[in-house]
Amino acid sequence: MEKRILTLKIGKWLGVLIGFIMYIGTSSAFTGPVSAALGAAFGIAFWVLLKKEEIRQIGHEIALTIREAVRDSWDGEHFIEIKRIRRGMIARVYLIGSRERLERVRKAVGARLSEDTYADQVWIMQMTNLKSRNDLKAARDVLNRQLVNSILEEAEKSEK
Repeated sequence: MEKRILTLKIGKWLGVLIGFIMYIGTSSAFTGPVSAALGAAFGIAFWVLLKKEEIRQIGHEIALTIREAVRDSWDGEHFIEIKRIRRGMIARVYLIGSRERLERVRKAVGARLSEDTYADQVWIMQMTNLKSRNDLKAARDVLNRQLVNSILEEAEKSEK
C-alpha cells in the first residue's frame, strides 16, 4: 500500500510534463494562449485526479490500521468512518456493545496509530459506544456537533 501511495505522490507531478505535451500537441491547431490554457487545464486536472486518489488511499490505509487495532482488542461489532477535511482526516470508530471495553479499545487504537506511517494525517480521532446499529445516525449527529464546537473553540484560541 505504501508503494502505491508513493507512486501517486510522485506521479501527480507528471501532470506538468503532460500539460507541456498537451501544449506542444495543440500549438499547431490553436493560438499560443489557447494551447497554453489547454495544457494547463489538462496538467492541473491530472494532478488533482492523482492527489484525490492519494488521499483516498491514505484514508484506506488508516482505516485498515484502525480495524486491526479494534479487532485485536474488541470482539464485538464496530464501524469505522474516515472523513477528509482541509486540515487532515477525521477518524471515527463506532463500537456496538459493552461500554467497559471502550477505554481499552481507545488505547489500542492510539498505540497502533502512533506506529502508523500516516498517523500525522489524522487530525481528530473520535470514538463512541452504541447500544445498537439504530443509534448510528444519532451518534453521528452528536459527534458532528462536538467536532464543530471543538473547531470553533480552537479558532477562538488562535484569534487571541
